Amino acid sequence: MPKAAHKQDDHDAADDVEECDEQELRLLPKRGNSTASSTSQVESKDGRLQAAVCLFIGSIIAGTYYFGDLLPAWEADEDLGWSADHTAWVSTAAGLAEALGLIIAGPTADYFSTKPVMALNAGAILLSMTLISSVTLSPMWIIAIISATLFVKGTLWPAVGAMVAEVMAKERQDTTFMGMGLASRCGSTFHSAVLGISMAFLHLSWKRAAQVLIAAICVGLVVVHQLMTRLSNTMPARDPDASLQGLHLKISKLCTSVQGWLAFATCLGQSSVWAMSAYLSVILRDVLNLSVGEAAGKVFVFPMGAACGLIANVAISAYLSRHVARRCQTGLASVATATLAILANWVYALSEIQMLCLLWLVGFSFVVTAYLPYLAFCAASNGGERAFRLGVLDGVSCLCSVLLVFALGKYRASHLENYAGVMFACASAGLSIAVIAMHFLFRSLDELHDDV
Repeated sequence: MPKAAHKQDDHDAADDVEECDEQELRLLPKRGNSTASSTSQVESKDGRLQAAVCLFIGSIIAGTYYFGDLLPAWEADEDLGWSADHTAWVSTAAGLAEALGLIIAGPTADYFSTKPVMALNAGAILLSMTLISSVTLSPMWIIAIISATLFVKGTLWPAVGAMVAEVMAKERQDTTFMGMGLASRCGSTFHSAVLGISMAFLHLSWKRAAQVLIAAICVGLVVVHQLMTRLSNTMPARDPDASLQGLHLKISKLCTSVQGWLAFATCLGQSSVWAMSAYLSVILRDVLNLSVGEAAGKVFVFPMGAACGLIANVAISAYLSRHVARRCQTGLASVATATLAILANWVYALSEIQMLCLLWLVGFSFVVTAYLPYLAFCAASNGGERAFRLGVLDGVSCLCSVLLVFALGKYRASHLENYAGVMFACASAGLSIAVIAMHFLFRSLDELHDDV
């Protein structure tokens, strides 16, 4: 072949290469736009999921624990026949039912799609609230209905927590978990506000006030339904093959997991603070010589501190890297340990404002231990075991908390003059264990190599 022909072929090949390069360069902006669009879609999906789960948890909590605000009204209702003994019974039965629900019903969330479990929780609270507020029932029937509702509620955190771990981007999980905790606190505040305003300012009966709360919860659940409709294909059952052998394997793996024991120590240690908080109103009354009404009102500083702490921890998780945020949160929890130690030693020497400020600080700094550690551990676990681990860890720690509440109550009855310091000391010791376990748990989570 002549040289001129070779040159012509080379020239044509070079033109083809240049043309291909130009085409690829023209495609680059389109690829960039596609990536940006995909990222935007993922962020939008995660945002909808965060909003949905937080609103759902707030709605369920508002419809689950509302009965605590109605206990004085029930005791004052002569037609109901509610006595102080029934108040004690419902408090005990509710705590036990919730703990058993977590242990027994919670793990079943691994075997079902998340949406039916959420629907079951919503249906249970609406049905129970409607029956209690619309039908004349005996006190024992009311206690039975409330206990059944709390048993079903045992599936709530395992189902939602496992679902978030499965479909949410890892960098957003801690923020979502803290948001779920904040939603739980907001739900408790919401039902108190609605019932209080309805009965105190609108002068409604407790039944009518409960019906107003039902209507408000229904609005929230409708919004949740609209948000979750767009996410219907992202929440399948994580372990569709239920068997006794599979359950035994899950138990064995959890019992031999170092991280599992650290998560349990965190749950158990922080529950000592909740046990102490059950007696805050009587502590304030006995130590500060407050009236019953003043003590009931000023104990609000503790849950208010917890709500502020959750807001702060949401911000920490959102704007700091995961490792830095978790170190900050562990350090913040250690502040609560020191604050409780101060209360244990000088509770009877503190002024009212000093004691209230310290209680606010305890709520603010300890609350991260109640949500993030065990949720983060389960998020890093095998996908088919998350609900099981959430239910068992939370349920067993709740059972231990019920026993601790009973033990502290017995101690108070026999040591009325100096029991407050002992209660704060127990809370400080338990939280110390939780903080240490939390520190080592976060350090070891990266060592988990389960399939997720």
